[in-house]
Amino acid sequence: TCALPIFADILRGRHPGRWWIFLGAYLVVWQVVAVGGALVQALLAATGLDHGRTSSFVTVGVLALAGAYQFTSLKQQCLTACNAPMQWFLAHWRDGVGGAFSMGVRQGATCVGCCWALMALALVGGAASWWLMAVLTVVMLAEKIETATRLSRLVGVALLVASAVVAVASLTSTTAPSHHHHNTAPLQEEPA
Repeated sequence: TCALPIFADILRGRHPGRWWIFLGAYLVVWQVVAVGGALVQALLAATGLDHGRTSSFVTVGVLALAGAYQFTSLKQQCLTACNAPMQWFLAHWRDGVGGAFSMGVRQGATCVGCCWALMALALVGGAASWWLMAVLTVVMLAEKIETATRLSRLVGVALLVASAVVAVASLTSTTAPSHHHHNTAPLQEEPA
C-alpha cells in the first residue's frame, strides 16, 4: 500500500515501533480477508458450486457484483484514499500505539475496499490461474495510480459485459436441444 512509506516518513527518527504496529494491524485485516476467501472457496467446493453448470451461475453473479461495485461511491472513496495517502493520514491521524493500530486497521480496510470485488474473481477464475491473477494485479495497481474514475468505470463495464456473455452462453447451453443418436438399424426378422 502507498500508505506504508508515507507513514514511515511521518515517523522518521521517532517511534519506529509504531510503524511495525501499523503494518501488523494492516496485515491482520488482509489475513482475515484471506481466511474468508479460503472459507468461501471451501464452501463452493463442498456444495459442488465450483463445478459444472452451477458454477456458471456463480460466475455470472461474481462478475456482475464486481462490475457493479466499480461504480459505487464506496469504491471511489477507497480509491481516493489510496491515491492520496498523506491526505488520508491528515484526516485520520491518531496518536500513540493504539492510534497506530487503529490507523493500520482502517488503512487495511480501505485497501480491501479498493480490491475485494476484483479479488473475488479469483474464486471463479481459479486462484491458480497465473494469467488471471497477473491481469487482476495490473488492474488493481493501475486503479491506484490512476486518479480519475474512468479506468474503474471501464473495468466495471467490462465485467458487466462479461457477466452478460457468460449468462447468455450458460442459458443457450442449457436450453440447446440435445441430439441423441438413436439406433435406427432395421429390426432383423427372426427365422421361422
